[in-house]
Amino acid sequence: MKLLFFNIIMWFVVSCNPTQKVVPMNASFTFSGNFVVFNLYQKAITEKQPTLHFDFKTKKVSGNAACNSYGGDYSVSESNNIQFGMFRKTEIYCDEPVMVTEKAFFKALSETQKFDIKNNVLTLYNTEGIAVLHAKKEQ
Repeated sequence: MKLLFFNIIMWFVVSCNPTQKVVPMNASFTFSGNFVVFNLYQKAITEKQPTLHFDFKTKKVSGNAACNSYGGDYSVSESNNIQFGMFRKTEIYCDEPVMVTEKAFFKALSETQKFDIKNNVLTLYNTEGIAVLHAKKEQ
């Protein structure tokens, strides 16, 4: 009887834990998978498109930034806020147009504050609410 009473009390304590939070997101989207960037700062990217690979379980992001490979952490919080940590990246030099794309890509990630998902397109917004990056989820 004491064991049953103890289990009921423990269930109540655990189920009422106020520190458990659920991040509200579009129910049809899981924040993981591969994305290909097709627009940076309202400019179409058609060659050497950067990629993003999100791993929801480990909260890691990685990919190719047009020339160099990169990896780092990200965090998602309530109200579709997103923040990227410091990135590790290779240091290969490519032709100037590719390096311009890569620089814009990392700038966009560093400025990002919010995200939105519609029709499998990830849009990242800066602190002013301006879209800085659009990426299509690969199927």
